[in-house]
Amino acid sequence: MLAWLGLTVLGGCAAPARQVLRPEPLRASDLAQAPGRRMPAAPTPEPSLVGPDEGAIAGVMRRSRWAGGDPAPALMNRMRPVTHVTVHHDGMTPFTGTTEAAVAERIELIRRGHRARGWGDIGYHLVVDRSGRIWQGRPLVWQGAHVQNRNEGNVGVLVLGNFEQQQPSDAQLRALQANLVELCRIYRISPRSILTHREWPGAATACPGRNLQGRIEGVRRGVAAT
Repeated sequence: MLAWLGLTVLGGCAAPARQVLRPEPLRASDLAQAPGRRMPAAPTPEPSLVGPDEGAIAGVMRRSRWAGGDPAPALMNRMRPVTHVTVHHDGMTPFTGTTEAAVAERIELIRRGHRARGWGDIGYHLVVDRSGRIWQGRPLVWQGAHVQNRNEGNVGVLVLGNFEQQQPSDAQLRALQANLVELCRIYRISPRSILTHREWPGAATACPGRNLQGRIEGVRRGVAAT
């Protein structure tokens, strides 16, 4: 039965006794011209609050490549219209892994830690590894958990590593800048809407570490020049 087409098709192969002529289906233009009939106006599509998800950014590694569990929607809020992007480091032990397996293990470790806090998923939306790959984190339809009291309309980008103790790789910095260019394009926000965690008023944190913080202004200039 094809009820979803507005038709009902019954199975069976018995030949009909006679041909039944059916009128051509009415078109919208026919109904509009019919006496006493007015076609309702086409509904105006609702504007997208969050824009495309990570599939709009070429080459993003899907969360199915690393995640050991699905998001818990009951523990998350819907994303508001995006106005900012915030850059973080993970702040754990220094990380130099570049293989997909090593990176997937690191991201999953962070996800499990965040779930243990009662959060609905990993707190960040995108993750940049040392070889320059971008990984999908929390889906962008959900508000993140990465800047206390500042998560509404705020995309969280995690750069893997502890940049108090190590330097970001050149590949990481190039990928971070390219990813920020895409986020500014998708959400139509200014490069000046890109902040690090420590740049938010009242944020008592060293994140994203002094060695990445020292490179952020150059990254912002690169985004603005693109």
